[in-house]
Amino acid sequence: MHDIFISFSNHDLKDAKNIVRWLEKYGWSVFFSHRDILGGQDWRKVIEKEAKQAGCIVVLWSNDAMESDYVSSEIEIGREPLKLVPLRLEEVALPFGFGHIHKIDYYDKGKFKYQQLKNAIEKLVGLPTKIDSSQIQNPILSKPINGVQTPEMWIIHSGSFRMGDLSGIGADEEKPAHVVTFTEPFALARYVVTYEEYIRYTSENNQTKPEKAREGSENLPVVNVSWDDAQLYVHWLSTKTGCIFRLPSEAEWEYAARAGTATDYWWGSDFDYTIANCYNESGLMSGRDIRTVYHYKIPNKWGLFGMLDNVSEWVQDCYNENYYGAPNDGSAWEISNDTSRVFRGGNYYSSQKNCRCSSRDNLFPNEHRKWLGFRLACTIDENFNLLLK
Repeated sequence: MHDIFISFSNHDLKDAKNIVRWLEKYGWSVFFSHRDILGGQDWRKVIEKEAKQAGCIVVLWSNDAMESDYVSSEIEIGREPLKLVPLRLEEVALPFGFGHIHKIDYYDKGKFKYQQLKNAIEKLVGLPTKIDSSQIQNPILSKPINGVQTPEMWIIHSGSFRMGDLSGIGADEEKPAHVVTFTEPFALARYVVTYEEYIRYTSENNQTKPEKAREGSENLPVVNVSWDDAQLYVHWLSTKTGCIFRLPSEAEWEYAARAGTATDYWWGSDFDYTIANCYNESGLMSGRDIRTVYHYKIPNKWGLFGMLDNVSEWVQDCYNENYYGAPNDGSAWEISNDTSRVFRGGNYYSSQKNCRCSSRDNLFPNEHRKWLGFRLACTIDENFNLLLK
């Protein structure tokens, strides 16, 4: 799925190429039919799918475009929900019904400002996510503090993304897709909390150890822990280290899981059993067997492991049945008539559909499951920065 779909007449191909070049240079992903439809594909189906899934449709208006049935059909897709950005290539009146949509004039090159186009697109799809991969090649924080070995915390940089069902196959609770913008970075653990890490807390505080999913390595993810248990653990770790450890918000979790992508899975649109561990009815992988956190060979594009599979993960948010009224700043949604809490990601016991980036579910905060654990987030403040030195 792309941030932007370009609708244009072939007569305007030169202008379309220039605009696509600028948009991609700025950092957005653009579907450009002249380039992106492959040989052998049904171009009608591809265009319809891409136009529906794109965050916005930039329409290049000209006299030729006005007479194009293809352009007309593409803009109809963008009318509901309204995600059109009209860009006039020449002085032409917009069709009936489009007069209320603010237009941007491109034909007067002396007066045209790309900033106008950028602002209009940002309102629909958010800021492009620009992550310098050189900044996330090594753990940011992993050291002993007061007898506790802190996990590998990696900095997730600020940016924007579209949260929720982007492909149209998700449940109502994943809708509507909406733009979330992070103005500050945060830190997220590279792996989920392990059983070995968790029992340090239970031993020190005379708490009952949770049941392991199976016998074996201490590097298995800790499971059979409730949301309430996770809160006690992050409070203990914060007190020991002086850092603000916590559960990630639902938006932080999905932002990091997607890692700059807009497909169902961080590696693409199709599920891959060689990458993720979930239940496979065909038997290519499973036995419904939990894996250690270090069995992964491939992290997502931001260096994080196991974001979509193996064990599901508690997040901070209360459960709401859809995203109407959800925060757009990345914070946890703590207001709800529902007393349950959200968990994200698939697990070794779930189907591949539940491993999608946007999939979500809920349980009461005192409940636990043998396939449910948690991952740590950390607020970047002065104490955190001191630990980097």
